[in-house]
Amino acid sequence: RGDRLSSTALWSGQRRRLASPEEAAAHRWSDQERQIAELYRARHVAGDAEQVRRTLEARAADTEGDEVMVFTSVFDPADRLRSYELLAEAFGT
Repeated sequence: RGDRLSSTALWSGQRRRLASPEEAAAHRWSDQERQIAELYRARHVAGDAEQVRRTLEARAADTEGDEVMVFTSVFDPADRLRSYELLAEAFGT
């Protein structure tokens, strides 16, 4: 996936835009890149809006955080915006 490809680039000090699904599918992953991608994947939150809200609230409580920063790593801008809209609705904003 494009988000994992971008995460591995960031880990190695490179900045790049979010890869398209086609770019990610064509990428030949090294063992090190796979390991890095799995580290980032373990921190991701996914699910329906209610599941994501509950998970984010639990993580904030666990860390005693009073705010949460969200980055939706979806390639299509319309899909990314819809993701934010669903999350805002789940939080009642």
